[in-house]
Amino acid sequence: MEESSPQQRAMLEPVAHTDDQSVRTPPTLGPEKLGFQRLAAALGFSQPVDDSLSEAVFICIDCEAFEFAQDKVTEIGIAILDTREVAPSAAKSDTESMTAAIRCAHYRPVEYSNLMNKKRVKGCPDCFGFGVSTWIRLADAKQVLERIFADPARLQEAAEFGAIIPNTHRPIILVGHGLTNDEQYLRRLGFSTTNMRSIVGYADTQELAGMGMYALCKC
Repeated sequence: MEESSPQQRAMLEPVAHTDDQSVRTPPTLGPEKLGFQRLAAALGFSQPVDDSLSEAVFICIDCEAFEFAQDKVTEIGIAILDTREVAPSAAKSDTESMTAAIRCAHYRPVEYSNLMNKKRVKGCPDCFGFGVSTWIRLADAKQVLERIFADPARLQEAAEFGAIIPNTHRPIILVGHGLTNDEQYLRRLGFSTTNMRSIVGYADTQELAGMGMYALCKC
């Protein structure tokens, strides 16, 4: 039998336990890609298998960019559902109560106020149907987004920089339709969800819609 190398022996040696928090390394696993069953559990429609998604906050992001210059992000739409605010019984029997618990925000960089999509897609930035749009400076977009993810419950204060918003470290489920595209737009604003520890899961409704159609075709 060949003698093991020092590297192999090191891998086989037990790891010493310690109470020193400074030497503990965080988990390296990224956020979980959620399918229908896990989303149903997080929303309270079914019994959760574990507590990893308990009391999570859903943050849905939808960005719009100018059709002739995709680096110009003209709209940032946010919708938030805090599962703490939805009683389990309501989640199972009353979807209207769940819908009513959703908070929304719509941000428009003032620098791009004159840009509107007309040719490829008809834009309607003045027709936000869930409240009043908020004008922000392009340079402030990153900070607004950081404040939203720090404490989603204070969404309406995210653009009011006079209010201090500490990080509540709530578990977040990120939602988008074609989420990869929205993440690219967010990076152009100087903000990134990559390696954000508070994000425990994500769901792309574009993919989920495709999965639903596939399931119907299999019937």
